[in-house]
Parts: sequence; structure tokens; C-alpha cells
Amino acid sequence: VFHISGKDMMTVAELVYEVADYWNLDKSLISEISSESLNQTARRPVKTGFVLDKAITELGYNPRSFQQGLALFQQQLQQLND
Repeated sequence: VFHISGKDMMTVAELVYEVADYWNLDKSLISEISSESLNQTARRPVKTGFVLDKAITELGYNPRSFQQGLALFQQQLQQLND
């Protein structure tokens, strides 16, 4: 079993701000909250991501950065609208 992600380890807040920056959205509308306020059963790590060494070595996986993923997503959205 392989758990795969992009190559960046980031907090949810960092992810949200990256998305806002990429699409030039108003970051003043973002309100950070603590994960404790969500009353989830399982505790969540501050930074999210996976150690990808095994997938890179065994599968030849080449992870993208979060920015590269956003650019790819933007291309896919444009293709849907064409």
C-alpha cells in the first residue's frame, strides 16, 4: 500500500493561502481556526503530507510541488471550459 501526495509538507493554512495567492483571491476573507475547534475524534498533525521515499524508489514516482499541482488543475479547468 502506498500513500502518495505532492512533495510539499504544509499546514492547512499554508495551503489555503497558496490557493488564494495563485488565483489572486482576497486573503482578508480567510479566518484561521484551530483543529481542536472542529471536535474531530482523531488528532491531526499541524503539517500535512507523506514521506514519499518508498514511492519514489519503488514506483519511480515524481511528485509535483503544490504550485505545480495548482497550475495543472488550472489547465484542466480551462480544458473543461473550452
